[in-house]
Amino acid sequence: MGPEMFHSQAAGAFDFIPHATTPGYLAGAGDPRYVTEALRAAGWSAHQAPGVPHVLMASPTWATRLLLEPDPQHIPSSSWWRLQHGDDTTGWSASFGGHTPVEILGAVTDALLLPAPDPQPDAGRAVWQVLEGNGWAVGIRDGDRWATSPDHLAHLAHRSLGEEGDHFYWMAEVCQGRADGPTVWRAHFNGSMPVHLIGAFADAFSSAEPLYRPQYGTPVYSHQVTQVPAALTGETLAARYEQRLSDARAQARAARRAARRAPTTPETAAPAIRPASPRRRR
Repeated sequence: MGPEMFHSQAAGAFDFIPHATTPGYLAGAGDPRYVTEALRAAGWSAHQAPGVPHVLMASPTWATRLLLEPDPQHIPSSSWWRLQHGDDTTGWSASFGGHTPVEILGAVTDALLLPAPDPQPDAGRAVWQVLEGNGWAVGIRDGDRWATSPDHLAHLAHRSLGEEGDHFYWMAEVCQGRADGPTVWRAHFNGSMPVHLIGAFADAFSSAEPLYRPQYGTPVYSHQVTQVPAALTGETLAARYEQRLSDARAQARAARRAARRAPTTPETAAPAIRPASPRRRR
C-alpha cells in the first residue's frame, strides 16, 4: 500500500489554511522540515535508525550534529531536539522541547550556516538589547539575569551553576495561561554556547511576528493565542519555503568560500567527530 493511501503532513503548506498565530512561542512546533531540509540544502547529511522515529543531521565534517528524537510521552521538560558541536568536554550543546516552534530553532541552525563573527559579540548587545528592543523586560532575579515577555508567559535566563557561581547556562521556558502555569516547552544552552547563536535564538524567541499554523493547531487552549486567517495561500508559503532552501544553499557556498580563504590552525580547526551509528533505545 503506497503512502498516497494515508493522510499525511507531507503536503506541507498545501495541507492547511494558514492562520497568522501570535505569540509565536505558543504557536506549536510546526513542520520539522523547516529545519532539517534547510540543513540538507546546506550540505548536511541525514541519518536514520530503521524503524525508529529518529533523525540525525550532521554537518559535512560531522563537527556539528542535530538529533530529532520525539518523546512519545511528550513531557514538557523532555528534549526532542538536541544540537551539539564538538565533544561533551570542550564543545557546546543545546536542547529544545517538542513544542519549540521550528522557526525559533531554525534561527539557531540558520546562524550555523553563516561564518561565526570574530570576535564573538558582547552578550549585552547580542542578547539583552535584542530582547529589550522587542519589548521584553530585562532585570536581575536571585543574582541571575532574566528577560520576560510582555505577557509574562515566556522568559530567557542566564543562570549560575554550582556553589561557586562561576559556571553558567542559558534557559528558555514558555508557560501556559500564567507566569507560573504548566510548562509548554523549554530550551537549554550550555555555558559554552557561542553568543551569536544565543542572540539569534533570543531575536526569534522574542519576535512579535506571527507564525503560520493551522487553526486550532496550537498546543495551548485557543483563547491563549490569537489566530487570524492569513492573506496568504499555500502556494505563497511553499514559494517562501523554496526560497529558504535556496538561501541555505547560497549561505553554505559563501561559508565554504570564507573557510577556504581563512588560515587554519590547530586552535581554529573544527573537530571532526563521527559518532557511532545510532542505536535503538532499550
